[in-house]
This record gives sequence, C-alpha cells and structure tokens, in this order.
Amino acid sequence: MLHVALVTPAYPPAVGGIATYVGSLATSLVRQGQRVTVFWADFDRAPGTDEVASPEPSLRVIRLGRSAGLPEWLCDRLTGLPAAAWSFRVRRALRDLHRRDPLDLVELSNWKALGAAHSLAKIVPQVTRVTTGIRHVQALQGTAGSREARSVRRLQSMEALEVRRSDAIIVPSRRHWAEAAAEYGLPLDDPRVEYVEFGIDSPRTVDSAPSAPSNERPCELLFVGRLTWRKGFDVLMRAWPAVAAGAGREVRLTLIGADGPAGDAGGSAWRTCSAALDSSLCERIEYLGQVSDARRDEAYRRCDVFVAPSRYESFGLIYVEAMARGLPVVGCRRGGAPDVVEDGVTGLLVEPDDAEGLARALLRLIRDPELRHRLGDEGRRQATSRFTLESMAARTLDVYRRAIARRRAERRS
Repeated sequence: MLHVALVTPAYPPAVGGIATYVGSLATSLVRQGQRVTVFWADFDRAPGTDEVASPEPSLRVIRLGRSAGLPEWLCDRLTGLPAAAWSFRVRRALRDLHRRDPLDLVELSNWKALGAAHSLAKIVPQVTRVTTGIRHVQALQGTAGSREARSVRRLQSMEALEVRRSDAIIVPSRRHWAEAAAEYGLPLDDPRVEYVEFGIDSPRTVDSAPSAPSNERPCELLFVGRLTWRKGFDVLMRAWPAVAAGAGREVRLTLIGADGPAGDAGGSAWRTCSAALDSSLCERIEYLGQVSDARRDEAYRRCDVFVAPSRYESFGLIYVEAMARGLPVVGCRRGGAPDVVEDGVTGLLVEPDDAEGLARALLRLIRDPELRHRLGDEGRRQATSRFTLESMAARTLDVYRRAIARRRAERRS
C-alpha cells in the first residue's frame, strides 16, 4: 500500500477538468487499496485549513488557505507572483504531513507551478501531471512586453522548473506533450514521460444516454465549458447564424458553464456575444450557467450533438464524457483533442478559430441522423472500453512505482 499526496488547484465540488480528474483519480486509487491525501490549494480561500468530508475512509481532503508565513510573504514580495508563494505553502503542508504520517510520493499538476518549491528540495519522489500550461490559458495576444506578459513568462519558468525536476512526468496525450515539451525545453523522448489517458465513471454517464436520433423534433446542440476564448465560445457564437439559417429545420443550442470575460475589454462573454446576434437567434439559445450534475445529465439526454470548439485542450475529458453518453462530438484539431476524437469515426474535427468550418460540421450532423447515430455508437463503445477510471488508476500506480524506484536508484548512485 502506498500513501500518496495529490496536490491540486481544484477539487470537487469545484468544477472543471482538473477538479474532475483529481477527484476521480483519488477515489480510484483508494478503491485499488492505496491511501490518498489530497491538498486542495484553494487560491480564493483566506488563511487557514479545513478538512473536506470524504466518503472513503482512506481518503483525506485538506483544503489549504493562504499562508502568512515569512517564506511565502517574502516570495510574494520578491516575485510578484502569488503562485510562487503558494508553492512554498504546499511544500510546508507536505513536510508537516510527512513528519506525522510518512508519504511515499506526491503528484502535482503543472498548472501554476504548485510543485516548484518542492522540486527544489524534494521531501518524497515527485510526479508531475502535465496538463494545459499557463501560456496556453492566458492567450496573451498583443501583450508582448506588458506587465501581464512578463508575469506569465515567469510563471511559465516556474512550471518548467517543476516539470524538469520531477521523477516522472504524466501526460494525457502525445500531441499535448509535443507542445508542452517545446514550451518547457524538454526532449520529446524524455525517458521520464508516461502517457496515461484520463478516465470517467462510465456507468453513470451511460445512464444518461440521449434519445434516439430523429428529424421529427428540434435538433438540440449542447456546449459544456467555461465561456472563454480558450474554449472557443466566441467561435461557436460566430458560427451560430449560419447553423440556424442552414439547418432546414428547427435547431436549438444549450450552453452550460460559468460565464467568462469578453476579451481584453472584460465584462461578460455571454452578454457581449449574445448582444451581437439578432434577437431571433438568441431565442434559440438557452444559457444555463453552472448547473447541478442532475441538470447537466438532463441536458445531455436531450441533446443530439455535442460541440466544444476549444482552441486548446491537453486531453479533452469533456469529449469523453459526451462520447460515453452516445453523442457525436465536434471539436478542433489542436492539442490532445485528436487523440480522443477520431475524425469521421466518433465525431468531426475542424480547425481552431474556423467559424465557417464549425458551421459546416454542425450542419452535416444536423441534417444526417444516421451519421449522428453511427458516430455516437462508436464514441460510446470507445469511451466505455478505453477511457475507464480503473485503467487510469492502474496505469498511474505503475508510474508511481517506477518513479519511486528511479529515485531510490539515484540515491544509491
């Protein structure tokens, strides 16, 4: 039995890809006989800690607040990066736990470099799971030389430090590693790199499968994700007039997810994009915001096509969740999405930022219920056989054991 610490910037009930996979991984590891302590670095929390209730006796979830300690205070003042101070906060929490209840290994995310301080003076072997980095998320077009751009470059350097000094590196897709390796200055064939795809709770998602395809009722499209530039929400809104006009039948769009900023001007992405549409087009869009799991499952059951034209995804867990429900998906040929969505087999892929191409792909599915059915069936088959929680946990444990062995060998040499 291993005692593993998982350090994460998000954990359920928080929403998002990181929260989903860390929550699923923690539960799956426990069910495979391991002990897990999760440190949730809650950036919005005041100083202090609390323990989140867990149904699993071998799983502890500790939510960390900001620290007023001197190392963190100095780090924040010297770097101007709250994330740098947080990395010291995380290391202190790991050290205190290890003294009371020895750890075998810690897994961290590269996001905002929470493991940077630990990587400089490791307490236990360190694994970093490389998902989307800060540069991809910020999308700093036109800000070269600005204070914001300089902060992101410094934070990217911290992420690179954490990844370079890790005993093992887990990535969810080969295409994503090709971009991340270049971003962090590492070779593509780095021997520490291990590919572990994310998994989902298939029985739950299969229970919310959609109704049979038909042209007799409105065709329902569904977007799930934060309404941001990276998620391609603006591209979907630009494509919507052509989709509504060319469908030849009634078509509706449901949006689920937190609102995001409207570009450099700030404000609400939903208000800005919807204001640019004719009122008749807006009437066919239902924006639900963040919803409960039950309400989201209802939307999945009702819809016919899932669309998420993200400009970048390190993996695309949201596509797997839709595929497991028997839905054809539309995504973009960038990042890890093509490793998840097989174009013409489980969904359709378009170029990022291509509103016209996105409209054509959606219209093709809207007009052809048999194509929707074929892609949806194959997507469900692949999602429920390939992307499982059990497989993710088992492969992750193999990586952990190799990382521990590698660290021991280095100490002996």
